Amino acid sequence: MTRIATAHPRPRWAVLLAVAVAVIFPLATVSSASAATTPQATKLGNFKVTYKDSWTFKSRDIGICVTFTASGNVTYTVSQSTAGRYQLEDIWTKQSLNNPTLKAVIHGYNGGRCNSAAKATGMDMGQDWTGYACSFNPSLSFSVPWAVSLGFWPSCQKRNRAEYHHHYPGTYSSYTQYNSGDPAGFGRYISAFNPGLSPAPPCYGVYVSGTAYKKNKTDSYVSGSKQVCLSKY
Repeated sequence: MTRIATAHPRPRWAVLLAVAVAVIFPLATVSSASAATTPQATKLGNFKVTYKDSWTFKSRDIGICVTFTASGNVTYTVSQSTAGRYQLEDIWTKQSLNNPTLKAVIHGYNGGRCNSAAKATGMDMGQDWTGYACSFNPSLSFSVPWAVSLGFWPSCQKRNRAEYHHHYPGTYSSYTQYNSGDPAGFGRYISAFNPGLSPAPPCYGVYVSGTAYKKNKTDSYVSGSKQVCLSKY
């Protein structure tokens, strides 16, 4: 006689347990793979950009010309990582504005020319910083004597900017504002771009303003802004 073996039905709890295990373990595997492919930023290096910009104010009313020159450098670090499947992103960090010096040199005003020696009897002057484009409002990390506030910006109405203004009494042919010991800089900046293209670097703007004194007369000047782009890396 031949015996035919028959399968015994599995308890319901065993079936449910098997289904639960089949669902849980694939999910755990996907989660683990996702964590393993989290992009890490690769440091491209530390860099420095120097700047030197000048503006000349001609005052026929008080008979002098004032040439303002802003100079210094910005140091920063750039790293790169992936941003989604088809994009890269460059990250600017540790953006430090170093030795932002402002100098005013006085010359005599002669029929529109500034070609003779002269002196002022006092000077108010200062520099202001923020993003160069009106739509770029960077995080500002500036300490005393800098002040961060909402105020005037050339061609952009009011903006959040860092400013340092000071009064210099006395009769001189030049006035210099040094800031070698004042912490100043900008927050992190990220630019996403497609492979084969270039990222848009952060570009910061600076403008100067001043009031020159000539005995009992004064005349004031506000420049346009000029840009400092951190595109070197």
